[in-house]
Amino acid sequence: MALYNPLPTLRQQAFDASGTFTVPAGVNLVSVTMTSGGGGGGGGHATGGGGGGGGASGSIVMFPLPVTPGATLTVTVAAAGAAGTIGANGGQGGVSRVTGGNIECPVPPPGNGGAAGAATNGGNGGSASGAGLFPYAGANGATGGSGNGAPSPAFAGNAAPFYVDGAPGGSGAGTSGTVGGGSRSYFGTPYPQGGTGIGGGAGGGSMMADGGEGGDETATGTVGGIGAGGGGGGQNAEGSAGGPGKVVLSWIA
Repeated sequence: MALYNPLPTLRQQAFDASGTFTVPAGVNLVSVTMTSGGGGGGGGHATGGGGGGGGASGSIVMFPLPVTPGATLTVTVAAAGAAGTIGANGGQGGVSRVTGGNIECPVPPPGNGGAAGAATNGGNGGSASGAGLFPYAGANGATGGSGNGAPSPAFAGNAAPFYVDGAPGGSGAGTSGTVGGGSRSYFGTPYPQGGTGIGGGAGGGSMMADGGEGGDETATGTVGGIGAGGGGGGQNAEGSAGGPGKVVLSWIA
């Protein structure tokens, strides 16, 4: 006969797709970590103009959610922002959420899509959204001009208890440029690159993955990782989709 109780163990369940979670017996608090979808990269201009801007990443929520043992939580995992077709803006990412707790769980705002390339200028990078229960406006994406694309601003978005902003995207190159704007990882280090020539801007990185690379001239960018922005398309090319969201539930039992 055991003379001691086993130590409590941290347990986790990750959701890459929507589903449900039954709160185990004896559990009254579940930690929710989730990101919404990244914005899609903008398409390059259709008739020889600038490259598209990269999409922004989704924001992050980390929230201690009071729950009732035996209750069912409904988990919604965000869809990725759609890629911008040639001459069109990238789509905004979807929203991840968890419902069924004893109080409302905040939702992380999604990343906005990058703008399409214009006749002379590259498309602006997507901006990071700010909304919901948090009184913050997300950082704007880099502004496109007629020359080289501009990198996204340093990752200096607002942070609050339980919440971190997404990262904006880099802008596409204009018609006199030779490279699209790069982007940044969650930690502020430049990583995703803009496309060469009249290339697309890179997508903003999320807390869980890097953004997509901008497409080279006449080439499509790469898809963003989880919660990250997609790369913009080069001149006369489509952008790429952002990354889907993710939800991780943690509890001690």
